Formats: sequence, structure tokens, C-alpha cells
Amino acid sequence: EFREALEYLAEKAGIKLIESRSGKQTDHRKPVIELNQAAVEFYQQVLAGKAGQEAREYLSRRGIEAETIRKYRLGYAPDGWTRLEEHLLKKGYSQEYLKLSGLIKRSENRNSFYDLLRRRLVFPITHYNGDIVGLGGRVLDDSLPKYLNTPETELFSKRKVLYGLFQARDSIRQANEAIIVEGYMDCIKL
Repeated sequence: EFREALEYLAEKAGIKLIESRSGKQTDHRKPVIELNQAAVEFYQQVLAGKAGQEAREYLSRRGIEAETIRKYRLGYAPDGWTRLEEHLLKKGYSQEYLKLSGLIKRSENRNSFYDLLRRRLVFPITHYNGDIVGLGGRVLDDSLPKYLNTPETELFSKRKVLYGLFQARDSIRQANEAIIVEGYMDCIKL
């Protein structure tokens, strides 16, 4: 898109863009990207800790090595309805941005929110420029739904983002070809 290309080129050239927002809505993209980054860091810490033991064992059984876990920035969303929300609120992020990102969802039964991806292996969904624009989660057992994604937002449209493209970009350039697979696990196992 034009805007993304303009921002990319300006950054490469060391030019600061000044935006005029007369009458336009606030751009929520940058704060949501920062929030997604903080969420991924939290999920990575959980995966590395005691609460991530089951997820690490699952990854090991699936043949996923530590280097791949680091490369794709995999994490684990712990059990507990509000662990991510509590963590990010303590770090100064607002509930408004948590809602905008889709990381939390309103409970149908209560007047409260819950962590969307709880008890799931977490796959950061990265734009080709490296920004984390969404997250996917997979259960470790056979419960349904097997996969959940954060909802579509200003940043994230599932049909416009190819999972793993950011991580594979150098290999694709070198080989001058790409292999397209269906799921997150299929992608990271290549």
C-alpha cells in the first residue's frame, strides 16, 4: 500500500514524516503494534517458564527445535482468564488498546473481558516489514476450536498477511521461489 511504502522509504532515508490529521480519526496502528510486541514478549516468557512446560513438550513431540521457536517468536498463553490483561495493564497499556488489538474479548456471561488465546500455543503473525499485526493460537489437545486468531483490525487482515513471509524472506530471495503451506505448524516445520 502507498502509506506503508512511503513510511518504509522515509525510514530508510532518515526522513521524519509529519502528518496532518485535520478531522481524521486517531491512528491506532503504532500503539497496537507495540502492544502486540509486549504480548508476544509475555507469551515467550511464559513458554520458557514453568507454566510453559506442557507447550514445550508439545513442540518437542512435533519436532520443533529451540532455534525455530526463537525464529518464529512462539509463546504460550497461560491458563487464567486475565493473565495477559493484568500483565499489560501493569506495564501501562490501556484496556482500550487491548480491546482494539483483539487480545481480550468481552465475556457473553459477565461484564468483563478474558484473554482470547488462553491455554494456547501462540504464533505471532508478522507483516513483511516485521511488525506483529496479529496473533494465532493453537490448543495443545483435541479441544475445539483448534486454532484461534485475533480478529481482523486496522492492522490485520488474514487474507492479506502470509504467515512466515517475514522469517522466510531471505530464503525466498536466495532460492527465487516460495513454498506455500496451509497452517502455522506446517510453515514452521519447513
